[in-house]
Amino acid sequence: MKKALTLLAFLVAAVTVQAQKVTEGDLLGTWKLVSYKDQQVTIDAIKGTYVLNAEFIENLTPAELKEEEHDYAIMARQYKVATMAFEGGNKVRQLIGEETYSGTYTLETNNKVTEIFVVTEDGEEEEPAAIFIKDNKLYVTVEDEIELIYKRQ
Repeated sequence: MKKALTLLAFLVAAVTVQAQKVTEGDLLGTWKLVSYKDQQVTIDAIKGTYVLNAEFIENLTPAELKEEEHDYAIMARQYKVATMAFEGGNKVRQLIGEETYSGTYTLETNNKVTEIFVVTEDGEEEEPAAIFIKDNKLYVTVEDEIELIYKRQ
């Protein structure tokens, strides 16, 4: 019982450290993508490599696996040069491969969790994402399924 309470206290403390308010000033500058992770793949954006998750692979036919490997190899190369730049006036610009995406953002903090809401220059609202900064890295989580980590350049 004591071990469980100690573990619970540690987890609460860890979440509290991570769940700090992020401001526009904290985000200003350019951030380099370091890693991407979802239920299917983990991408090391520094090396430009990927690893497919075992549970994902076991449900694929050989042809589907080949197609997924091809697509993720392209994605890993694109992510190797991916950056996100936050500029004054709540402007954000993201470079992925040779494509640049621009828009504006707003931040909302509730219960010590900061969420970022992005509207593209075409007026499309992106999924909100929870964000926090720790050790000069920006952690972005979309719908508890996708985690991106950026490092300040």
